[in-house]
Amino acid sequence: MQPKVLSHRALGFGYRENTLKAFKEAMNSDVEEIELDFRLTKDNVYVCNHDPELAISKTKKLLLRKYNFDQINQKRKRIASLKDILEYFTANKQNKRLNIDIKDYGNEEEIIRLIKRYKIKDNVVLISWIPKVLEKIRRLDNEVRISFSYIPAKKHLLKILKLIQAKLQMKKTRRHIFINKINLNQFNPRYAKGYNHIHLFYQLPAPILKLKLDSINIPWFLVNKNVVREAHRNNIKVRVFSVDSKKRFEKMKKQKIDTVFSNEVYEL
Repeated sequence: MQPKVLSHRALGFGYRENTLKAFKEAMNSDVEEIELDFRLTKDNVYVCNHDPELAISKTKKLLLRKYNFDQINQKRKRIASLKDILEYFTANKQNKRLNIDIKDYGNEEEIIRLIKRYKIKDNVVLISWIPKVLEKIRRLDNEVRISFSYIPAKKHLLKILKLIQAKLQMKKTRRHIFINKINLNQFNPRYAKGYNHIHLFYQLPAPILKLKLDSINIPWFLVNKNVVREAHRNNIKVRVFSVDSKKRFEKMKKQKIDTVFSNEVYEL
């Protein structure tokens, strides 16, 4: 079966990631699925940006949670809000699907309200690395598609991490390790800026499975038969990021992956 190709951050069309221009180009392409990242501002507006910080010049960044939406737009060229994206998507969606990657916890009611307002429930997937975001969404709506991003880890890796657990101050269970942003800074501060939460699982726990996941999202280089088999056994699609070459695409095809996130959709 041929994996579906999803435009990661609306990349692959000549424009900067997570922008309205890039999104419009992706919408005008033959790509069926598009993914964008969203962060919260101080006044709880979801804006299209991957990191907690937004570059307003080559040397200056501002922390989105410290400024209201209008203040941010006074400091730089307008940043797209979730409402801006959904308005354009609703008018042009045809048979496309929008993946909304929620990077911050706190205003999930607004996401569900907008989805219902624009009547696009069948055309969206809500993604998060943060379980409590997905738990809250599922309480608000029992039908909308949700997708969990995590890091699959083998048993021996979990054992090693448990040995250094005190130093990393990680929360742990028998099959799961949770690493928050503070812990990640000890590995790579630049990488940690993009994520508030990282979860490592040997197996998906029951509370996650009870959310009725549509799919899981994992790095392509950590795919293995056990992960794919477990997900498919639970009727969960497996999606991987980021696949930017034909060689890698063929490898994922052999692994029976359902969807690949790509920054170079026309290279596949």
